[in-house]
Amino acid sequence: MEVKIDYFSATLPLDSYFDELTFFNVHDMLKLISQYLNVKPFEILQQPYAQNNYHYQYLLGEHIILRLDGPMDEHYHKTCHLEMRVLFQCF
Repeated sequence: MEVKIDYFSATLPLDSYFDELTFFNVHDMLKLISQYLNVKPFEILQQPYAQNNYHYQYLLGEHIILRLDGPMDEHYHKTCHLEMRVLFQCF
C-alpha cells in the first residue's frame, strides 16, 4: 500500500517559556524543524512577509512553508504553522 499526500497543514503550539532560564528562539526552532524534515540549510529562505499574524515565515525547499511566532492559542502558547504542498505543472 502506498499513501501520497498532496497537501498538509497544521498549526501547533510552541512551548515557550519567558523566564530568565529559557527563551524561545526562532532560529533554534527553525533549525530543529528543518533537520527533522531533512531540509538543507541552503534551502531555507526567509520571506519578507508573514501571513496570518505570524512574525516569521520561511520557505523550506520548494514545497514547505513554516510560519513561527504566531497568535496565541487557547492555552496562551504562541503557535507555529507548517504547510506542505506539492505544486503540479500542467502542459
